[in-house]
Amino acid sequence: MGGAACSALALDETLVASGAACRYQVPTNGSDGTNWTARTFNDAAWSLGASGLGYENSSGYETLFGTTMAPSGTIDIYVRFRFTVPAGKSYSSLTLRVKYDDGFIAYLNGTEVARANAPANAVYNSTASDHPDAQAVVFQDFDIASYLPQLITGTNVLAVHAMNSGSGSSDFLILPVLVAGLPEVVTNIAVNEFMALNSKTLANSLGKYDDWIELYNPNASSVS
Repeated sequence: MGGAACSALALDETLVASGAACRYQVPTNGSDGTNWTARTFNDAAWSLGASGLGYENSSGYETLFGTTMAPSGTIDIYVRFRFTVPAGKSYSSLTLRVKYDDGFIAYLNGTEVARANAPANAVYNSTASDHPDAQAVVFQDFDIASYLPQLITGTNVLAVHAMNSGSGSSDFLILPVLVAGLPEVVTNIAVNEFMALNSKTLANSLGKYDDWIELYNPNASSVS
């Protein structure tokens, strides 16, 4: 008797979640350049916090902040998130999801991977073009799968330079989420044949009439 066809399931793994722990700094000069985005940069003197970061002088972003709120009028924030990639782990996709007001540049282990509303040559006190509040509270997805080779086994760093539209802005928000896609896995294999109520129809190699089922795996790799 024939059986059902196989199906596969693509799973996601969140590497940096909403509310993730981070190190952050409100820069006062450009002495660090972009060195602070490197995986090995020493951020021990930076403040500890949790995303999202920013401030809200009115209402709208309150539920999006972690334990950290920047002073009102802050223009730029540097944020670093550490995450671990286990040995032997491979990913098939990589997506950066961001809620932001007003702009940002994101780096993975020191390499720029995404930006929005940021000037071409951003520095510590750069401003961003406006990103409306109604859009800022919705995740915008950036496909950064081409940067998968930047990931290493062990500790990795997602660094984000968040930019406000100006010191007079009533609010400021940066909330990044990093999601990796795992290779597809087989969720079921095909039932090729089965025999039920086998009291005398087909004997096995021992001459016994057991019920049985035959499964078929059409994939190159084994399934257990």
